[in-house]
Amino acid sequence: MAGTSIAYANCSIDSNDKVFEQLSYIDINISNKKKWQKNLAKLLNKKIYSDWNNDESKASKTKKKHKATVKFQFKDGVVCEFSSEIRFHGDGSDHIDFMNGFPISSMNVKLKEGNISNIVNFILYIPKTRNKDNEIFTTTFLKHVDFLAPDTFYANVKMNGKFQRFIFQEKIRKEFLERNELVEGPIFGGHENFYRYDDFERVARILNSNWIKQGNNDRLDLAYDLLEFINLLYLKDPKLNLNSSITEFPFLEIDLENLYENEIKKFSEFDAMMYVLSGYHSLRGDNRRFYYHPILHEFLPIYYDGEVTILNKTVEDFFLDFENNHKRSEYDMIHFPIPPYSVFVGIDGIKKYLDKVDIDILKSQLKSRGLDLSKKKLNFVLDRMVKRFDRLKSATIKKPDLNLNPSVYKKYSSNNLDRLVFRSDKKNNFIHCNFLNSSCKKINLELKDQIKLLKQDYKKKDSIEYQYINSNFNEYIDGKIYRKKLGIKKYKNQLINNSFNIKYNQFIKININKEKKILEIKQMDQKGRVIISNSTIRDWKVLFHGNNTAKITKLVEDNLTGCVTIINSKIKNFSFTAKNVPCEDAVNFINTKGNIKEIVVKDSISDAIDADFSELTFESVISSSSKNDCFDVSFGIYFLVNGIFKNCGDKAISVGEKSSLNITNALIENSNIGLASKDSAFVKAKNLNISNVEFCLSSYNKKQEFFGGKLIVDRLNCKDYSIKIQKDDISSIEIKNNL
Repeated sequence: MAGTSIAYANCSIDSNDKVFEQLSYIDINISNKKKWQKNLAKLLNKKIYSDWNNDESKASKTKKKHKATVKFQFKDGVVCEFSSEIRFHGDGSDHIDFMNGFPISSMNVKLKEGNISNIVNFILYIPKTRNKDNEIFTTTFLKHVDFLAPDTFYANVKMNGKFQRFIFQEKIRKEFLERNELVEGPIFGGHENFYRYDDFERVARILNSNWIKQGNNDRLDLAYDLLEFINLLYLKDPKLNLNSSITEFPFLEIDLENLYENEIKKFSEFDAMMYVLSGYHSLRGDNRRFYYHPILHEFLPIYYDGEVTILNKTVEDFFLDFENNHKRSEYDMIHFPIPPYSVFVGIDGIKKYLDKVDIDILKSQLKSRGLDLSKKKLNFVLDRMVKRFDRLKSATIKKPDLNLNPSVYKKYSSNNLDRLVFRSDKKNNFIHCNFLNSSCKKINLELKDQIKLLKQDYKKKDSIEYQYINSNFNEYIDGKIYRKKLGIKKYKNQLINNSFNIKYNQFIKININKEKKILEIKQMDQKGRVIISNSTIRDWKVLFHGNNTAKITKLVEDNLTGCVTIINSKIKNFSFTAKNVPCEDAVNFINTKGNIKEIVVKDSISDAIDADFSELTFESVISSSSKNDCFDVSFGIYFLVNGIFKNCGDKAISVGEKSSLNITNALIENSNIGLASKDSAFVKAKNLNISNVEFCLSSYNKKQEFFGGKLIVDRLNCKDYSIKIQKDDISSIEIKNNL
């Protein structure tokens, strides 16, 4: 076709919203159509003859992976073509259907190469499985008011020559976190089999196990600690402890007393918003999603599968007559449940979200995602939500008794096959027992099997289901499982002034000169870490004295790569000096805005300066003798006025992951790479003086969810190099003046 391009370079769309508007259709071509049709026919037969198996593990046997080519056809003629892997999606028979006389299914798509607007994994839903327009509205509205929800839009899909309309939704994985400016961390959720049959109710599982694989043993240990806590929330469910039925508690009632203050706020407000939206289904145990921030060591809720009806002609009113709930039909009790206590706690807090809605922007956002609501209709829906808020606000909801019974699974004593698994130690040793805590056996699991266990997907050749519970068998027997304090939750807290707060562990000593505004930090051991969060730092100077005299055994401690981490803060005229640094980063800025007057870092065992998801101006940077990168920024907007970088082990300046960096002047000596732009980063430099390097400039793609780098230099003076320019086919380097 004339004017059509098929290349990665043409698939780069800077604005996430643009892909929704510019996409014409998605063309899916299954490599082995006969195999696909055979698989689809099996699923259709199961639906027709009421033989559908909601057991996820058993149903997966009929949902095979299929190789395919996926083309994204844009309105301007650009075509993005990727080799992909597709399988049928859904744990309910509604995900298989006939549309316009042809069989279709919801589909789980994984791009094997490239990305579409930084998305690699996504689901194509038959619209009715997500209540059609309601899913588009809910996800867009939640993102509009700053709740976590996956990007979702309508997409026309061509398959076997036939066009059908699907709901496109990104999967809640690493790329989802990056798009929401969150540090990569573990995501947990309920088991899809949680309510599916009567043999026993499941607990939670990790959903993004690659986070463990890409880390070290610390990540594995943390994953166990976190899963054990999420399991505790599930184990305290009234359906397990009070012999209550799903009709009485169709949602997962979270024990707020087990949460930190900020978590209580986030989860209670999320639950309340779900009730305002009629998204009760998202609060079920199998649909709960929990993101864990590995720096702040706190959980955040993520929206998933709410079965919202807020756009429908009629929306079922709340049932607030708690005493007479049992008189309703089983269907009504499950699908229109009485609100949990968390709604009562969080309802006041959501007023601010309803007040912050900008109807014109929201209307535009909805339209870009394929839902064109009139302003009259949108006002009607928002008014309906406010009325539902007012009704909930007037309710008084009783706090439930959420105790943990000893050996809570004994209630399923008739189940003599499935096993509960406990971690004996950190040396791959486990025990598994029946539901009566007897017939226990020891087992040793390698890493790959431990990851399956954390996914609650560990199986032997038999049909027995193994469910990981806790690291302490006796705690489970006694019903005394508690949340562990992890990371910075164990740190000492020091309030420097009303807006400046720091936390540090036992391997740090600090000295504060409030008059001169100098914070001196002495690292007594290479494990020493400092974190500054939610602060406003004005005219302060931080002096860090590192301790790298002993052999460096670990660069990351408590998930902190920086010896000093500054997160969710504002800074002005800030100065930082560090030497003898034994951490992965001397200083790490995360979600921080402002200007830095001066940074000086000398002798870092790895990186010197690192910034993520930030907007910062560096007026003066001097970095020398770092064994890896001297200056590394990603996911943000940055300005470097003057920089001197010497003896950098790898890159003097590294810019990645959709960042932009404007450089006024930079002097670079004795490094492997002078300046690198990678993974959708854009760098513009006025004056670069580079010498004694392997590569002067480098621009390339490294990670699948991004595209190439772009680099523009006004004046380049590079000498004593091996290769002047290094770039791949989807990246660019432009030098206006070679001196």
